[in-house]
Order: sequence, then structure tokens, then C-alpha cells
Amino acid sequence: MIIFKQIVGVILNKLDSILNKITNLSRKRILLFVYVTSLIVQTISINLFLAYSPVKLNDDLWYKATGKNIINKHAAVVNWGDKKESDLYTNFNLQKGTYYDWRPIGYSLILTIPAFFGKNFELAKVILQLIIYSLIPVFIFLLFNILFLNYANVKKISLIAALLYLIYPNFIVSSLQTIDTWITTLLILIILYFYFKSNFSYKFKYMILIGLSLSFLYLVRPAGAATALIFIFISYFASSVKKYSIGFLFIPLLFLILTITLWSIRNHSIFDKWYPSFTNIGYNLWLGNNDFTSRFLKSHLGDGTSIEAEIIPNYDVKWSELSVYNELQKNSFLFGKAVEFITNNPLKFINNTAWKIIGYWSPLRVRTVAQQNSLFKTIIVFIFSFPIIILSLISIALFLLKREFRFNEIKTYVLIFILLWMIPYIFFFATARFREPTNFCLLYLCFDLIMSQYKKKQILYLNNKYTN
Repeated sequence: MIIFKQIVGVILNKLDSILNKITNLSRKRILLFVYVTSLIVQTISINLFLAYSPVKLNDDLWYKATGKNIINKHAAVVNWGDKKESDLYTNFNLQKGTYYDWRPIGYSLILTIPAFFGKNFELAKVILQLIIYSLIPVFIFLLFNILFLNYANVKKISLIAALLYLIYPNFIVSSLQTIDTWITTLLILIILYFYFKSNFSYKFKYMILIGLSLSFLYLVRPAGAATALIFIFISYFASSVKKYSIGFLFIPLLFLILTITLWSIRNHSIFDKWYPSFTNIGYNLWLGNNDFTSRFLKSHLGDGTSIEAEIIPNYDVKWSELSVYNELQKNSFLFGKAVEFITNNPLKFINNTAWKIIGYWSPLRVRTVAQQNSLFKTIIVFIFSFPIIILSLISIALFLLKREFRFNEIKTYVLIFILLWMIPYIFFFATARFREPTNFCLLYLCFDLIMSQYKKKQILYLNNKYTN
């Protein structure tokens, strides 16, 4: 046992020495180190995963089909049907149809780049995403440099956080996936970094960058863009120190309004009707609010089963006429059914909401591909996620018990953002995948808890030293 402790001590001292050497580098070199390390770790992980993994990753074919059709058909359109010429196959009447505005187009626009490479689409997609997603740990380092600014070893804290995120099981294989989760995470990090940075040294270009990121986020995850904008205004008014006039916050807002206006004009040219958002809102609201939602959430808390495959068969025959509805009609019909369920079944709605919150925070709810239960992936993700979630909950509990909101503004803002991000998903449909873009916030809460305890021990040690 003593030998084991000595070995661990030697390893920790060596790692600390390496971290000290890295943090002594210039800021640009540290960022380059994090980015290159991310590229290397992801590349190795992807190759190992493809060679040995017993599971398949979640791959949303909708984005892929849209991206390819933008290049090949010069239109963001998807034909969802049961015929061979359909872009996507479905045997559900409720889903069949031609769609122009069903899903946000932002991530599909990124996939137009690998679509140029034809048969080499998958390889080009992985390389492109590898280049883009490796920026996520870089912005975690930058953001943590601001969040932990009051700590003397802020560089080391930020570097450890970035490197820890690098070994997060979901992230290391993120470039293989065709989902919007990771580009959403990157955009949120960019927005929060430049917003917090503007509070210390205001520059007009920061607002421009926030506006551009917010606009693209709207085209990727509209609820995320709304959340980010609301957070910016709330934190501005709550801040004890204001570095600039509120008028400057309207710059990002104008960018967002311009994007929504342009998208509305595009939709009007297709539907001859003004529609500012995307037409799957009613569909998603209905999936999260019907007689079978809670049963699904209870039965499939820890696997990757698709909610559509479990719920739609219960309604598909009864609502077979939806196969001839256009997407606006479907959206209106399903939105009405969801609202009808909520108003007529308030207790069931509350029960559904409770299970959505459990599913949202569960370290077990791991999505792979539809109908594939993966104990392997569940265990791997659980080992990483469970300690972070538990430490975060302890950090939140201490925050409330000690009423830290009176003096800890940064932590208050982080918790406000976590709450704002969760709210839309508990009304619609929530799984742990939708929590992903806020996992860096949980990482912050863990580090805040650890560093605050470490600080207390240091104070006690110094008090004992000088009093004895």
C-alpha cells in the first residue's frame, strides 16, 4: 500500500511538472498545444473506435440528406417516404412527405462541404469535423481563464479542464457522428467567451462575433439561440458592474432579427406564408406530450431506443391522413394535439416533465443508434459523467445553502445558463444528448467546488502555521 502511494505520488508530481512547463508557455502556444492535442487524441480514438468498438454511433441521416441535396438538387429539401427514390425511408404515415423547413438547416450547410467529395463524403465529413470540433477544448481553456480569473493558478485550472474534456468519451468520437450537438456546443462556447470577455475589455468586434455566432446558432438550434440571447440580457441587468451601454447588446439582437427575417422571406417564397422558424416544432412538442411519453421515458431511461419508434405506431393508423398533409399542416395539427394533451391532462404533464428532467440529467440515457442497446457505451459514459454530475449537484447544493448568489456572480450566471438551457427541453422532449452543450458548465461547477475546498484547506493551514 505504501509503495502504491509512492508510485501515485511520483506520477502526480511528474504530471504537475509537465503542466507547469506548459502553462509557462505563451498564451498562443498553449492554445496551439490544446488544439493539436485535441486533433491527435480524437484521431487515435476514432481509429480505435472503428477497429474495435462493438457499438454504432448515433447518425442522423436527415442532416446528411439535406446537405447532399443542397449540392445535388440545389435545394434544402428532403423527400421522406417508403419508395427507393426517397431521400429517407419511413413506413410511418405520420412522417411521409416532402419537407423544405422541417429541421434547422445550419448543420446541413456545414455538411455541404463534404458533399462536394461524393463517394468520399464520410471521410471528408470526419476530417472537417475533426478540424472544427478540436476548437471546443480551446474555447473551454479560454472561457475558464475568465471564469477562474481570481485564482492565481488560473492557467493550470483552465488547461486541466480543457484536457479533461479531451478524454470525454462522447467528445473523442464526435467527429464520426452526424448530429448537431457538437457545433451547438462550439457556438455556445464562442458566444459565452466573447460575452464574458466584453465585460472586462469591451470591443465592438466582440458584439459582431456574438451576433454572427448567435445567428448561425439559430440556424442550428433555434432554442439555443433564444436561450443564449435571454441569458446575455439577464446577466447584463444582474451584473453589479457594467462596462458599456445596453444599446450595444442590441447589436447581436439585430443580427438575429436579420437572420430570422431572411429565413421568413425564404419560407414565404415556398409556402406563400410567413413562417419564421422550423416546422418540426409541433412534432417535437407532441412527442414530449402524449399518453405514451412517460411510459417510454420510464422504460428506456438507460438505452438508445428511438422515441419515434415507440410512440408513433400508437397513432399512425388513426392519423393516416397526415401522409398527405404538407409540413405546415402537420406542424399545426401536432402542435394542437400537444396543447390539447397538456391542458386536458395537467397531472400527466407534470409526471412527464418530472421524467424528462430525470432523462435530461441521467448519466445512463445514452443514445447510439435506434433500437440498439449498448451496455458498453453506457458504462463508459457513466464512469465519466456520474462523478461530474454528482460533484455538480453538491456544488449547486452548497451554493444554495451558503447563499453564494450574494457574492459569487460568475457561478450564479453559470447556474442561470444551465437552467435556461434546460427549460425548452422539458417542455418538448429531453434526453442527456440535449444537455451536452452545457456539460462544460458542469465541469466548471466541479472545478469551482474542488478549488473552493482547496482554498479553505490552504487558509486553515496558514492560520495554524502562524498561530502555533
